[in-house]
Amino acid sequence: MDRKIQKKTWTPRRIAWIVGGAALLIGIIYQIGFADHRSTMNVERDRLSIATVSKGEFTDYILVSGQIEPAQTFSWMR
Repeated sequence: MDRKIQKKTWTPRRIAWIVGGAALLIGIIYQIGFADHRSTMNVERDRLSIATVSKGEFTDYILVSGQIEPAQTFSWMR
């Protein structure tokens, strides 16, 4: 007479999938919530200029008069 074989619920493969999924989920939560998302830029020390802050007129652009010439020209007709 045949007997019904009981199927195991906690197989090593299923445990590995659950542990792997939990580790991935914890990693994603850590990256979203706790990781450092600041951008950085490396600059040479002699390229920096440091000055004192003073009140005055703010000029966000400087007017420069002059002519613009192309660096290189191409001749399409031969």
